[in-house]
Order: sequence, then C-alpha cells, then structure tokens
Amino acid sequence: MPYGKYVGIEYLIGVDSTRNCSGAQTGVLAATNDMFWSWNQGFIFLKFEGYSSAAMPGNVHNLEYHVGGFKLPYNNIKKVYLPLVSDTLRVGTNVPKIYFKTDIQHAFKNSVNNVNFATTQIVVSPSTARLIANNYANMMSIAAVVN
Repeated sequence: MPYGKYVGIEYLIGVDSTRNCSGAQTGVLAATNDMFWSWNQGFIFLKFEGYSSAAMPGNVHNLEYHVGGFKLPYNNIKKVYLPLVSDTLRVGTNVPKIYFKTDIQHAFKNSVNNVNFATTQIVVSPSTARLIANNYANMMSIAAVVN
C-alpha cells in the first residue's frame, strides 16, 4: 500500500468474474476450503449454515445459506465503501491496523429484505441468494483504526 493518508476503505464481497471463471485455485480460493461450487463453476461468497428452532421441524431445523453468483441478472458481488469518519489511516514506515465489526444479522434483516428462518431454510441459487447479497454489504463497519 503506498505511503499516504487514507480517509476510507473500499473492498468487494465476492469473487470477481475472472477468478470465478478460472476454476478452483490455490490459497483462499482453493477447493479444499469448501467455498467452490463444482456443479455450477463458481465461488460461494458467504456461507452460513446451522440450526434454528425457528426453522421448519421437517428440515430438522437446518439452515443452509450459500450466497454466490456473478452473472447478470444475479450478480451478487457487492462493492463496499467505508469512510474513516474520525480517524485517518496513515501509511508510512508504521504498520497500521483497521479493526472491523461484523454484524451477521444485517445479512438476514434489513429494511428492504428480511430472510425468515421459518419460511426460508435453504438458499443456494444466485437468484434467491440475491436477498442476502443485497443486505450483506451493510454488515461490516470500522470499529477502530490504529496507526
């Protein structure tokens, strides 16, 4: 990162189309990380699995949300910009740190899209994952900047 002062940070939630079309790779994109759909050539951007008493008993209360998709009309890659409101990140000879806070509830509850565990226990297609993708861009905030 070049030396200088920064007033915000921008990042993607998802895997860009070039890497999505390149198959399983190494490092964080390795297939062994269980975030690659071999059946649909692409990566899972957010995986949330578990159990909830609110989920239908016939489904053994299982929840399975796999969010991915990079092709229109279901492009679930989200670009996020977070301003550094009271702090400026200064990069020089020091190694600054940014601490993020993630509230996973924002991925399921929003003023526009609410995902109800009682009615929606499984999401694996890009079209239905769009509900969660439209929410998850708001789940992270900057907790602190340490220069």
